[in-house]
Parts: sequence; C-alpha cells; structure tokens
Amino acid sequence: MNARNAFSLDRNPEQTRNIFFFLSGPIREKKADFSIYVLDRRNNAASNLFAMIPQGEVRDSTNVASSYTSVNVDINHNLAPSIPAKYSYKYSQRRSDGLGVGGFDLPSRAYDTRGYTHQFRLSTSIVKGSFLNEFRTTFAVSASETMPRTASPALKVLGAFSDGGAGNLERTRTAHFFILNNISTSYKQAALKAGFEFSTAFQSLRSAENVNGTYIFRSLADYVSGHPALFSLRSGVRKAGVRQNRAALFFQSDLRLRKNIILSAGIRYEAQSSLRDHNNFSPRLGLAWTPSKSGNTTFRIGGGIYYKWFEADDYLRIDNQGANQPPEMIVIDPSYPFDPNNNLGGRRLPPSYFQQARDLRNPEVLRASAQVTQRVGMTHTLRFEYIFARGTHLLRSRNINAPREGIFPYAGLGVITNVESSGSAVRNEFRLGFYGPVTKKADIAINYTLSNETNDPSGIFGLPTDNYNLRLDRGPSDLDRRHSITMYMGWRPFKGFKINANYTVLSPLPFTQTTGLDNNGDTIFNDRPTGTARNSRRGAWFAQLDFNLGYTLSFGRRGKDSNKGFKVITTADDGFDIGDPTKRFSIRFFGNVENVFNRTNPVHFVGIQTSPLFLMPTSAETPRKITIGTRFTF
Repeated sequence: MNARNAFSLDRNPEQTRNIFFFLSGPIREKKADFSIYVLDRRNNAASNLFAMIPQGEVRDSTNVASSYTSVNVDINHNLAPSIPAKYSYKYSQRRSDGLGVGGFDLPSRAYDTRGYTHQFRLSTSIVKGSFLNEFRTTFAVSASETMPRTASPALKVLGAFSDGGAGNLERTRTAHFFILNNISTSYKQAALKAGFEFSTAFQSLRSAENVNGTYIFRSLADYVSGHPALFSLRSGVRKAGVRQNRAALFFQSDLRLRKNIILSAGIRYEAQSSLRDHNNFSPRLGLAWTPSKSGNTTFRIGGGIYYKWFEADDYLRIDNQGANQPPEMIVIDPSYPFDPNNNLGGRRLPPSYFQQARDLRNPEVLRASAQVTQRVGMTHTLRFEYIFARGTHLLRSRNINAPREGIFPYAGLGVITNVESSGSAVRNEFRLGFYGPVTKKADIAINYTLSNETNDPSGIFGLPTDNYNLRLDRGPSDLDRRHSITMYMGWRPFKGFKINANYTVLSPLPFTQTTGLDNNGDTIFNDRPTGTARNSRRGAWFAQLDFNLGYTLSFGRRGKDSNKGFKVITTADDGFDIGDPTKRFSIRFFGNVENVFNRTNPVHFVGIQTSPLFLMPTSAETPRKITIGTRFTF
C-alpha cells in the first residue's frame, strides 16, 4: 500500500532492518553496575532522479543502502557514598553506498562513504554541603572516507542534468578532547552556578577533489554543440591539518526578588585559537512574573548575546584549498574535451585559492523574546511568544579578485575566495500554541508560527551575485517559511490502546531566479535578471496527515526486585509504549501511516531561466508510507 514518488515512474523497493540488544546488571552490590547496548541498523531507501538529457526526459529511481552499528558500554561506580562516577565507551561505524544520485545527478555521479568513531567519556559529581560540583570529560577519535565510483570528468549542464564522476575523493581524521566543570550552590533567595569548558581538536584532510576536472555548460544546446562555459581542475592531491582550541567561562544566577518574580542574569566569555577575535562577552538577562496568586498567567521576557563557534571543519576546508596547496586551474570558454597540457583553447586564469580574512570574527546573534502563558479553565493552556534575532558578523565568502569591466584587480591571480565576517540576518517570529485534554481520554495540541527571516549570505562558502555590492543579495533566507501550522490529537479509547493523528501545513520556501549565465565574468553562474532580488520566487505549500495507532498488552507477574533499573531501548518511531512496568511481559502491536492521503508536496524548484524545467519542481516529499510491526518486551 506504499505509494511511489510522484516524480518517479516506478516504486523502488525499500527496507529497514534493526537489531538491538540490551543487557544490564550489578558488578558489585551498592558499588558498581554496568549496561551494554548494541544496535545495528540497515536501511535501503529510494532516491528519485528527474533530469533532461538531449534524448529527452529521464525519470528513474535508485536505491541508497546505508548501515549504522554502535556498541555502548556504561559502568556506574560509586567512588564514595556521595561521589558517583560514570565511565562510558562507544564505538560506532557507518556506511552508505550509492549517494549522490537523484535530482539532476545521473547514476554515474554515485559515491560511497565510510566512517567510524571511538568515544571515551567520564562524568562525576560531588555534593558537599550546599555545593554541587559536576565534572565531565570526553576523548574521541574518528575517521571518514568518501569514494566516487567513477574517475571521469564531471559534466554539469545547468538546469538539465549532471553526468561523469562525483570528483569528491577524500579522507579525514579527527581527534577531540573536551573537559567541563560546573559548580552550583544556593544562598538565601539566589541560585548560583559557574563553570568552564575547554576543548582541543586536531583534524587532517587528504583531498583529491576535482582532480579529474569539471565542465560547466550553460544549456542543453551548448552541451550538444560541445561548447562548455567553464572548465576547472585541481592539479594534485591536497593535504592539510589544523588544530583548534576553544575555551569558555560562564556565571549565572536566579534571584527570587519576590514570591512571584524571578530574575535570571548571567554572562559567558568564549575564545578560540583559530580567530584573533577575543572580545566575546555575552551577557544574558531574563525575568519571569506571575501576577496573580492563582498562577494562571505568567509573563516571561529575556534576551542576550550569543556567539557561534568558527567550526573546525570550515577552518580545515579553507586551509585545504589555500595558497600553499596545489592550485585550482579555471579555464573560461575552453575547448571540449580540454587538454590541460595544451595552451590552445579558452582563457586560462592564474591559480585560484581560498583564504581566511585576517579580521575574521565570531558570528554574533542578539536574541530577545517575550512570552505570555495563560491557563484556560483547569486543564488547557494558551501560549503566545514573540522572538527577535539579529545576526551580525556572519561568515560568508567573496571573490576579492572578481573582474571589474573585464579587468582583474590582481592580474597574476585567479579567483581568490576570501572568507569574511560581512554577513547579517534578522528574524522575527510569532508563536501561538494551545494544548490540553478534550476529554479524559483525548488531548489536542495546536501550534501556529508566523515568521520572517532576511539575510544576505548563503552559507560560509556561498559567493554573492556581485562581489562589490553585497547588499544586492539581501533578501529572504533560504529557510524563510512564513507560516507553519501543526495539529495533534491523541485518543486512548481503552487501556493499552492509543491513536495519534498529526496534521502539518507549511507555506512555501523561496528560491532564486537566475539567468544561467556569467555576465560579470566572476566564474560563478548565479547572475540574476535585472531588478530580480534573491529568493524572490516561492515553491509550493506542504500539507500532510500522519496517523499512528498502537496497542500494548502487559501480563505475567514480575519478581519483587526484577524491575530495579528497568529500562527500555527503542530505535523505531512508533509511539513506543513500555506497558505496565509491574508486569513481566508486554507485547505491542503498532502501525504508522505517513502522508495518509498520498498528497504530492513538490520541492526543488528550478530557477535557472535557460533550463527546460524553469519554474518546475523536480522532486516531491515522502509519498504515502505504511509501517506495521510488533514488539515483545520481557
């Protein structure tokens, strides 16, 4: 009864298999115990392909096989009567085969990934008088590898199809150490907490990205005639390694000014070694007021400054494509096929590279909110909230050597991608929620969100339309969804039986209309028609009803001490119910239906004017999917 994707001619078989094992017990009475949890998850999911090639339309489905295995071992040990400690070890490995196919990408673009992680963790707490000290430390090592299935040059026909190899061969290694310590206490009407955290990470990257080259064609007609607009090639394998240290200190307090008024205040300081920006003090302030003795109404206001870390992954990517690495060759209007050893055909630019701005700063977010919670009757709650957020110094990239009237400012260099802190964003959000029981056996929850988010960067490595006028890219963010409605209803007609229904309505996300040309010669095909703003187009509305039902039967007498430390481990999102913990056995039958009415919710709209699919969607969200099962617990 599962449905096929609306953009696929066939419904590919899909399957999910989970195996999990849990065991716990004492090591030494009142001194130590252990638990072991093993999970193995195998998934075979369909990926839909919708592209236009010279021979016509291509609609197909392919399967992506993925697996995840983890082993968790925890030991709880009482170092002293008031000093509990927990030692944890986790090993996980993941694998995915057949990624990269779907949308415009043909099967030749497939690649596989592998990875593993070892993690060791220690946590403990000490209580002495009115003081509580919490300590936690983690050490982890991990590795991952990406392997394209073919080594041929990539062919990208804008708005139509992509063929050839994925060109993303790389291998990463990471070692990470983290330590945190918090001290909490109370004094009269105040609760106080202070602490620090420190982490250090070393990451290495060996990358052969684009060593086979990439051709970009403006249109299908250019592809048929053999006239690419651009060819790029990395001349060799790049190796990079970075180390990043982070540190933070904080202090916070909750002060009861009156019986019905609580004031919260705090400050946090952060710094990291990969930036010269060390002026990162972030104060926070909040107030909660319940004006009446009944407590039916509560007002909350708060605000503060928050900083975002400059991620080590991004730091590594910049270094891996820096000026000291094998350079990238870019050729405008190349011959096809292009011979890198032949200077004939096209305009070859000087070497191109990435760099980090010397004055790069931590992204900063000013956030403020106000909330009113009102109890309606004895059991229902109405909540209204307004949130304002303004981001400054957001990370984005800019080509500081983009040509002006065909002339490059630095004649001996190509594209210089400068990562800088010149981005900004503003978000306003209103939330309205109502929840509570309808009857003794049924309850509802309704939430509505009205929001507006404006920004100018499209990610840390996104390049603007005009590298000398960044304000031209200011517009709705890629995630600017104006309206969001979610409705939930749960019904328990008799003991052990439960029915849930979830209905979601989302307004369209924006997308950008582009010409498909590189009129300004900056080698990026993101030029827009005159007078057209970024993200000025909108996709389609999303609406979906999901349904879940389950019945749990518990039976058998449990021993007097058999449910000490009773735990349940589950990996399926099936509204899991553990049943009666006083019973020895429980059996659950469940069923899920995603997208009950099989509504087509189109996504991935094409904004390239030269595309034969201009303003059309190329995929759809999940069609109807039914899952039924049973689970036995003892």
